[in-house]
Amino acid sequence: MATQEDRVKDILEKSVAVLPVYFSDLLELFFAPKTFLQRKQVADQGDFQASCLFLGLSLLLLFLAENILRGNPDGHSVQGVASLFALTTFYILLWLVVLRLSWLAVNGKASFRQLFVLQAYASGPILYIVGGANLLAYAVTQRLDPDGTEALKDAMRSGVPDIELLSPSAQLFFACTLGTGLFLALVWGIAAWGAFREANAVTRTRSAMAFLILCVLSLPAFAIVFLLNSL
Repeated sequence: MATQEDRVKDILEKSVAVLPVYFSDLLELFFAPKTFLQRKQVADQGDFQASCLFLGLSLLLLFLAENILRGNPDGHSVQGVASLFALTTFYILLWLVVLRLSWLAVNGKASFRQLFVLQAYASGPILYIVGGANLLAYAVTQRLDPDGTEALKDAMRSGVPDIELLSPSAQLFFACTLGTGLFLALVWGIAAWGAFREANAVTRTRSAMAFLILCVLSLPAFAIVFLLNSL
């Protein structure tokens, strides 16, 4: 009988086999998000399975990069992988519910399945942009203020991050890097928003309204995420 480690190994081997297609899709998605997502609006069974694989690979590669660069001792454990996937999947599903409600409020026509496929693909670049900024912030502040960075990591694990644990120069770099990452993610998201508008078959005005509603509904969603992280 296959063990849990064997199943994870099998998943990794299958993932490596599809990496060329994955990186080709990721490159197009980064630089032509609307064009790429427009092809996925049908959201048939093939699109659904491909989007799930794309999202899973994005999470896996980002997780591996984070643990290699930050030296997390749990990085290669099955429990660590399972925990990351469970939490991140919950966050994405929570965001998907908020996204669905935002479009329903303006009479959007896209089904939950269509939104899932579009969001699964859109999550890839956003995860890389925000995750990359996070890794860069930690990597540089580790050199600027090693003791403060370790204290910040401990605070993050306890769910109560405090940037003031860092030296002034490290604080500035850390905040600017994360801020830049969030801004770039927002810019990319706006570029991709047109594909969501077309899938929902609404006017640009209703699309703008849906975006504003999304911003408002995101506040309680982020509050839920923060509370879960602090547990």
